[in-house]
Amino acid sequence: MALVQMIEKWRFRLLLTMLVATLFLETLLDENLFGALFLTTLFAIVLGGAVYVSAPPARIRYFAYGLVAIWMVVSWLRDSPVLATFDAPLLAITIVLGVTVFGITLRALIYSPEADIDALAGAVFGYFLLAVVWALFYMQLEYWTPGSFRFAIAEQDVRGELLYFSLVTITTLGYGDITAANPFARICTGVEAAQGTLYLAILVGRVVSLLKSDPR
Repeated sequence: MALVQMIEKWRFRLLLTMLVATLFLETLLDENLFGALFLTTLFAIVLGGAVYVSAPPARIRYFAYGLVAIWMVVSWLRDSPVLATFDAPLLAITIVLGVTVFGITLRALIYSPEADIDALAGAVFGYFLLAVVWALFYMQLEYWTPGSFRFAIAEQDVRGELLYFSLVTITTLGYGDITAANPFARICTGVEAAQGTLYLAILVGRVVSLLKSDPR
Protein backbone atom coordinates (compact mmCIF):
# COMPACT_ATOMS: atom_id res chain seq x y z
CA MET A 1 0.00 0.00 0.00
CA ALA A 2 2.82 2.37 0.90
CA LEU A 3 4.50 1.55 -2.43
CA VAL A 4 1.32 2.45 -4.35
CA GLN A 5 1.05 5.74 -2.46
CA MET A 6 4.69 6.55 -3.23
CA ILE A 7 4.14 5.81 -6.93
CA GLU A 8 1.06 8.07 -6.98
CA LYS A 9 2.98 10.89 -5.26
CA TRP A 10 6.21 10.55 -7.25
CA ARG A 11 4.63 9.33 -10.48
CA PHE A 12 6.29 11.62 -13.02
CA ARG A 13 9.54 11.82 -11.08
CA LEU A 14 9.83 8.03 -11.21
CA LEU A 15 8.98 7.95 -14.90
CA LEU A 16 11.50 10.69 -15.68
CA THR A 17 14.20 8.79 -13.78
CA MET A 18 13.38 5.57 -15.65
CA LEU A 19 13.39 7.27 -19.04
CA VAL A 20 16.71 9.06 -18.50
CA ALA A 21 18.27 5.85 -17.17
CA THR A 22 17.03 3.99 -20.25
CA LEU A 23 18.60 6.61 -22.53
CA PHE A 24 21.98 6.11 -20.84
CA LEU A 25 21.61 2.32 -20.93
CA GLU A 26 21.00 2.57 -24.68
CA THR A 27 24.67 3.47 -25.17
CA LEU A 28 25.80 0.44 -23.16
CA LEU A 29 23.44 -2.39 -24.04
CA ASP A 30 22.50 -2.06 -27.70
CA GLU A 31 25.53 -3.92 -29.01
CA ASN A 32 23.88 -7.36 -29.02
CA LEU A 33 20.48 -8.99 -29.46
CA PHE A 34 19.81 -9.40 -25.74
CA GLY A 35 20.60 -5.74 -25.09
CA ALA A 36 18.28 -4.61 -27.89
CA LEU A 37 15.43 -6.77 -26.59
CA PHE A 38 16.00 -5.55 -23.03
CA LEU A 39 15.98 -1.89 -24.11
CA THR A 40 12.82 -2.41 -26.15
CA THR A 41 11.18 -3.84 -23.02
CA LEU A 42 12.33 -0.87 -20.92
CA PHE A 43 10.93 1.60 -23.44
CA ALA A 44 7.64 -0.33 -23.42
CA ILE A 45 7.51 -0.14 -19.61
CA VAL A 46 8.09 3.63 -19.73
CA LEU A 47 5.39 4.10 -22.37
CA GLY A 48 2.95 1.94 -20.41
CA GLY A 49 3.83 3.82 -17.24
CA ALA A 50 3.07 7.12 -18.95
CA VAL A 51 -0.39 5.82 -19.82
CA TYR A 52 -0.94 4.54 -16.26
CA VAL A 53 0.00 7.73 -14.43
CA SER A 54 -1.90 9.92 -16.91
CA ALA A 55 -5.13 8.00 -16.10
CA PRO A 56 -7.05 8.49 -19.36
CA PRO A 57 -10.59 7.10 -19.80
CA ALA A 58 -10.74 3.30 -19.63
CA ARG A 59 -11.23 2.69 -23.37
CA ILE A 60 -8.31 4.90 -24.32
CA ARG A 61 -6.17 3.37 -21.57
CA TYR A 62 -6.76 -0.21 -22.72
CA PHE A 63 -6.25 0.80 -26.34
CA ALA A 64 -2.90 2.36 -25.44
CA TYR A 65 -1.85 -0.68 -23.39
CA GLY A 66 -2.69 -2.87 -26.36
CA LEU A 67 -0.58 -0.70 -28.66
CA VAL A 68 2.36 -0.85 -26.26
CA ALA A 69 2.13 -4.65 -26.08
CA ILE A 70 1.87 -5.03 -29.88
CA TRP A 71 4.75 -2.61 -30.43
CA MET A 72 6.94 -4.46 -27.94
CA VAL A 73 6.26 -7.91 -29.44
CA VAL A 74 6.72 -6.77 -33.05
CA SER A 75 9.91 -4.92 -32.03
CA TRP A 76 11.23 -8.11 -30.47
CA LEU A 77 10.55 -9.93 -33.72
CA ARG A 78 12.13 -7.11 -35.72
CA ASP A 79 15.30 -7.28 -33.60
CA SER A 80 15.58 -11.06 -33.92
CA PRO A 81 17.78 -12.58 -36.66
CA VAL A 82 14.98 -14.94 -37.71
CA LEU A 83 12.13 -12.49 -38.30
CA ALA A 84 13.40 -9.15 -39.59
CA THR A 85 10.64 -8.35 -42.05
CA PHE A 86 8.36 -6.15 -39.93
CA ASP A 87 9.68 -2.77 -41.03
CA ALA A 88 6.55 -1.28 -42.60
CA PRO A 89 4.06 -2.59 -39.97
CA LEU A 90 6.36 -1.48 -37.16
CA LEU A 91 6.66 1.99 -38.66
CA ALA A 92 2.86 2.34 -38.71
CA ILE A 93 2.48 0.95 -35.19
CA THR A 94 5.21 3.28 -33.91
CA ILE A 95 3.46 6.34 -35.36
CA VAL A 96 0.09 5.42 -33.81
CA LEU A 97 1.69 4.46 -30.49
CA GLY A 98 3.78 7.62 -30.27
CA VAL A 99 0.86 9.94 -31.04
CA THR A 100 -1.40 8.08 -28.60
CA VAL A 101 0.97 7.94 -25.62
CA PHE A 102 2.24 11.48 -26.03
CA GLY A 103 -1.31 12.76 -26.50
CA ILE A 104 -2.45 11.01 -23.32
CA THR A 105 0.50 12.41 -21.36
CA LEU A 106 0.03 15.91 -22.75
CA ARG A 107 -3.68 15.83 -21.88
CA ALA A 108 -2.87 14.88 -18.29
CA LEU A 109 -0.32 17.68 -17.98
CA ILE A 110 -2.57 20.34 -19.47
CA TYR A 111 -5.91 19.54 -17.87
CA SER A 112 -4.68 18.40 -14.46
CA PRO A 113 -1.98 20.90 -13.59
CA GLU A 114 -0.66 20.82 -10.04
CA ALA A 115 1.73 23.40 -8.71
CA ASP A 116 4.35 21.02 -7.32
CA ILE A 117 7.68 19.48 -8.20
CA ASP A 118 6.05 16.39 -9.67
CA ALA A 119 4.18 18.58 -12.16
CA LEU A 120 7.48 20.09 -13.25
CA ALA A 121 8.99 16.60 -13.51
CA GLY A 122 5.97 15.64 -15.63
CA ALA A 123 6.60 18.53 -18.00
CA VAL A 124 10.27 17.55 -18.34
CA PHE A 125 9.27 13.90 -18.79
CA GLY A 126 6.89 14.92 -21.58
CA TYR A 127 9.73 16.76 -23.30
CA PHE A 128 12.02 13.72 -23.20
CA LEU A 129 9.11 11.47 -24.16
CA LEU A 130 8.52 13.58 -27.27
CA ALA A 131 12.18 13.17 -28.21
CA VAL A 132 12.00 9.39 -27.67
CA VAL A 133 8.81 9.08 -29.72
CA TRP A 134 10.48 10.89 -32.61
CA ALA A 135 13.59 8.73 -32.21
CA LEU A 136 11.54 5.53 -32.36
CA PHE A 137 9.90 6.87 -35.51
CA TYR A 138 13.27 7.75 -37.06
CA MET A 139 14.57 4.24 -36.27
CA GLN A 140 11.69 2.56 -38.06
CA LEU A 141 11.97 5.01 -40.97
CA GLU A 142 15.66 4.15 -41.36
CA TYR A 143 14.94 0.40 -41.12
CA TRP A 144 12.16 0.71 -43.68
CA THR A 145 14.02 3.09 -46.02
CA PRO A 146 17.77 2.69 -45.47
CA GLY A 147 19.67 5.89 -46.17
CA SER A 148 17.00 8.22 -44.79
CA PHE A 149 19.72 9.61 -42.49
CA ARG A 150 23.41 10.24 -43.07
CA PHE A 151 25.71 9.19 -40.24
CA ALA A 152 29.16 10.61 -39.57
CA ILE A 153 30.69 7.13 -39.40
CA ALA A 154 29.46 4.12 -41.32
CA GLU A 155 28.21 1.01 -39.48
CA GLN A 156 27.04 3.00 -36.47
CA ASP A 157 24.46 1.75 -33.97
CA VAL A 158 21.30 3.06 -35.63
CA ARG A 159 19.17 3.07 -32.47
CA GLY A 160 21.64 4.93 -30.30
CA GLU A 161 22.61 7.36 -33.03
CA LEU A 162 19.02 8.29 -33.82
CA LEU A 163 18.16 8.73 -30.14
CA TYR A 164 21.07 11.16 -29.95
CA PHE A 165 19.96 12.81 -33.20
CA SER A 166 16.41 13.28 -31.88
CA LEU A 167 17.67 14.85 -28.65
CA VAL A 168 19.87 17.37 -30.45
CA THR A 169 17.07 18.09 -32.93
CA ILE A 170 14.36 18.75 -30.34
CA THR A 171 16.72 21.09 -28.48
CA THR A 172 17.62 22.76 -31.84
CA LEU A 173 21.34 22.22 -31.21
CA GLY A 174 21.83 20.68 -34.65
CA TYR A 175 25.48 19.63 -34.50
CA GLY A 176 25.35 18.35 -38.08
CA ASP A 177 27.16 15.04 -37.53
CA ILE A 178 23.90 13.24 -38.41
CA THR A 179 21.57 14.69 -41.03
CA ALA A 180 18.28 13.83 -42.70
CA ALA A 181 18.99 12.63 -46.23
CA ASN A 182 15.61 12.74 -47.99
CA PRO A 183 12.81 15.35 -48.15
CA PHE A 184 10.40 13.42 -45.90
CA ALA A 185 12.99 12.92 -43.17
CA ARG A 186 14.01 16.59 -43.38
CA ILE A 187 10.41 17.74 -42.95
CA CYS A 188 10.03 15.44 -39.94
CA THR A 189 13.13 16.82 -38.24
CA GLY A 190 11.93 20.37 -38.84
CA VAL A 191 8.57 19.56 -37.27
CA GLU A 192 10.29 17.99 -34.26
CA ALA A 193 12.45 21.08 -33.73
CA ALA A 194 9.38 23.32 -33.91
CA GLN A 195 7.46 21.08 -31.49
CA GLY A 196 10.34 21.12 -29.01
CA THR A 197 10.50 24.90 -29.02
CA LEU A 198 6.74 25.30 -28.62
CA TYR A 199 6.61 22.65 -25.88
CA LEU A 200 9.20 24.46 -23.79
CA ALA A 201 7.62 27.85 -24.33
CA ILE A 202 4.03 26.78 -23.62
CA LEU A 203 3.84 23.78 -21.31
CA VAL A 204 7.04 24.00 -19.28
CA GLY A 205 6.59 27.76 -18.99
CA ARG A 206 3.03 27.24 -17.76
CA VAL A 207 4.09 24.77 -15.06
CA VAL A 208 6.90 27.04 -13.88
CA SER A 209 4.48 29.98 -13.67
CA LEU A 210 2.09 27.85 -11.59
CA LEU A 211 4.90 26.99 -9.22
CA LYS A 212 5.81 30.65 -8.84
CA SER A 213 2.23 31.70 -8.15
CA ASP A 214 1.57 28.89 -5.65
CA PRO A 215 1.39 30.53 -2.18
CA ARG A 216 2.64 27.37 -0.41
